[in-house]
Amino acid sequence: MRIQFTDQDLGGVRMTSTLGPFAETVFAMESFASDTAPALRTWAQYVAGQVDARATLTKPLALLAKRPQALRGLVGESAAPDTGLDRAETASAVQDFFQVALASYWWRVHGYLESVRDELGRALAVGGLERLFTTLHPTVRWTYPVLELVDLPGPDLRLTGTGLLLVPSVFLAPKSCVVTERRGQPALVFPAPPEPRLGGLLWGRRREGAGSLAALVGRTRAAMLQALTDSRTTGELAEYLGISPAGASHHTAVLRNARLITTHRHRNTVTHNLTALGVALLDGGANARPRRPAETASDGAAAPVWDGSRFAPAQRRPLGELCRG
Repeated sequence: MRIQFTDQDLGGVRMTSTLGPFAETVFAMESFASDTAPALRTWAQYVAGQVDARATLTKPLALLAKRPQALRGLVGESAAPDTGLDRAETASAVQDFFQVALASYWWRVHGYLESVRDELGRALAVGGLERLFTTLHPTVRWTYPVLELVDLPGPDLRLTGTGLLLVPSVFLAPKSCVVTERRGQPALVFPAPPEPRLGGLLWGRRREGAGSLAALVGRTRAAMLQALTDSRTTGELAEYLGISPAGASHHTAVLRNARLITTHRHRNTVTHNLTALGVALLDGGANARPRRPAETASDGAAAPVWDGSRFAPAQRRPLGELCRG
């Protein structure tokens, strides 16, 4: 498959960390039902017992074992899944798989994907679009003005001023890319499996003594690290943590100097994200603050909420007095 750019499209290349938990769950189901990539085998072993115990997953996973991409149509905004299951069965299967196999890992997965996106941003800044495109995946070839996806069959895609969204995925099969769309913009999803060193941090069991992170960096900075599993501006952090903007700026400077977060400025907006080191540090501090049951996943991290057909972000509440001082 080839993606043909106009000059206007080259200026519209964008990056995001993920299509969201729904798409990642579909890719995870594909991976679990087929030959699991080496980087995901520890995860598959951890969740196998819980997955096997869910009767609602037996039929969809058996289908995926025979037709690995049967659910792929769920990822796009206009395509329909070729499952042989009714819509309710399919939605229930994706929801159940997320709850047993991804919910307790989602904050780690999301933080890791944020770090991948930041690395792509650095590649773009250093080497331009050519460096960015050739960094994505071994099967991606760039010869102006065409991006060739060597192992992906299909007709050519001619962009018409929409640009292209680049999206990493932890669970997408390592030898394949996916072209879909998000909010009307074509999107290229590419595999970004963690290295073995980081894989152990992503899938490792939560250690006891989770409050040690707060003891190490302080309650406010521990809560700030946890809040940054989603990108946030300095103002959003201040509001979320119940502290002043000046206080939020001071704490982000400390975390940035410790290489736990990265900071990007676009005009008057400053956005903060976790680094891979920040994600690793969170592995021992998932419970830096108490959470109400409605916003808590099994490892203490906020999980997305199922709305019947898609996942919506868990509701965010100000921490107020819990994080002052």
